[in-house]
Order: sequence, then C-alpha cells, then structure tokens
Amino acid sequence: MSIQIILLLVLFHFIADFLLQNDWMGLGKSKKLLPLFIHSLVYSGAMTLFLCGMSFGLFMFGAFDFLAPVYFFIIMFVSHFVIDFISSRVNKYLYENNEIRIFFNVIGFDQYLHYLVLFLSINFLFY
Repeated sequence: MSIQIILLLVLFHFIADFLLQNDWMGLGKSKKLLPLFIHSLVYSGAMTLFLCGMSFGLFMFGAFDFLAPVYFFIIMFVSHFVIDFISSRVNKYLYENNEIRIFFNVIGFDQYLHYLVLFLSINFLFY
C-alpha cells in the first residue's frame, strides 16, 4: 500500500468518523444504541464510497472482487459499532469523573483500533 493511499485513507477516516458525525450521534452514542447505529452506518457507508472511488478512479486496487466492498462495509460497520460502543461508554464515565488524561488516551486507542481494522481489512480484501 503506497503512502498516498495511506494518507487518503487517514483523511477519509477523519471525514467519516468526525465531520459526518453530528451532535446527536456524538453525544447520544454513549447512551443509546440508535445514535451509535446511525453513526456506524454513516461511517461505514462513507468509507465504502471513498474506497470504491479510489478503486475505480484514482488507484485501482489489484484484482477487484465486486463482493469486496460488501465485505468491507460489513467489517467497517461491525467493528466501528463495537469499538465505539465500548469507548464511548468508557469515555462518558471518564469525562464525568474528570479523568481527562485517561479520557484522551481512550480516544487515541479508539482511533488506533479503527485504523488497525481499516488497514488490515483493506490489505486482506483488496491486495
């Protein structure tokens, strides 16, 4: 995977995980499943669209399997839902108890897990 692809994927992740998440999703996902479900759905859909745009347009991943984007969407949705389910509830507790340093450590680890799943799934499905 080239550095250009990695940098684009990091940018796409930022857009899908932060810019496309509204206040209702961001504040509600630590309390209710519906905001978390919608956030995971939006994230996974956006990442799949970004990936398909890269595949067909800019970079052409190796031999393209037309089911790969479906598998990618499922992996992104399930992993994002599980990671955010745990991290949002942990961070809600930490924030309410003024554990700000640990709060930011959890956010960092949350992002690490998202990147790990993203890069491993792309490597497995498209290379």
